[in-house]
Amino acid sequence: MRWARILDPDTGARVRTADFLPSVAADPRRGHAELYVAWQDAALTGGTQAQVVLSASRDGGRTWSPPARLSRDQGQAFLPQLAVNELGVPMLTYFDFSRNLPDTAALETTLWTRVQVRPGCWTAPRPVPELAIDLRQAPVAGGYFLGDYVGIASHGIGFGALVPVPRLRPDDPADVVYVRLR
Repeated sequence: MRWARILDPDTGARVRTADFLPSVAADPRRGHAELYVAWQDAALTGGTQAQVVLSASRDGGRTWSPPARLSRDQGQAFLPQLAVNELGVPMLTYFDFSRNLPDTAALETTLWTRVQVRPGCWTAPRPVPELAIDLRQAPVAGGYFLGDYVGIASHGIGFGALVPVPRLRPDDPADVVYVRLR
């Protein structure tokens, strides 16, 4: 595992992303031993940019797959979160700046989702369109800071996420919103 700081691609300002905290999830079905762990890692880019990688175990953690990049190929990716629904389907979310337009006042930050359709095969990344996150509006604590503990959970066969969104209201530095994920 190699760390690379997440930086505002336009200004170089630091973004605090809990790069040392992995996200873990387990298949909740009786008799299933699938485990998943995702984290930020710069090893696949020679240490230059953090990407989101995932490793899976089908035998309760005795053996693990090699880490596979699940974030988009370009740019920095951060704050991965995992959950597995009651059908044993895992979902991954993460943030990146791939939709950010340079030379604007905002640092447009996108939340992406991916779902595993069969072992080792994931859907293409899909943005969560109802979220408009400007990371430059986030509180600053060692860098722009959404929060260390973003969350995704399954409910039945669906998923939902608690996502910090800076400055939804002018008098509040950050709110946490619930978003249903498809």
